[in-house]
Amino acid sequence: MKAAALNVDDTVDIEVQEGRIVLIPTKEKTYSLDALLSGITEENMHNKADFGKPTGKEML
Repeated sequence: MKAAALNVDDTVDIEVQEGRIVLIPTKEKTYSLDALLSGITEENMHNKADFGKPTGKEML
């Protein structure tokens, strides 16, 4: 695993190329809150959801 620069629990894609099994490390997508919020529009915004009264220690 050192030669492949992989660690236990790393996520990989597995492909077969010319009869060989090839492991390709996947990169985790990184998101920023600003980028996610910039995708919100009037067309894709959900209505407010009512989940009823609190039943535990949740704070809203």
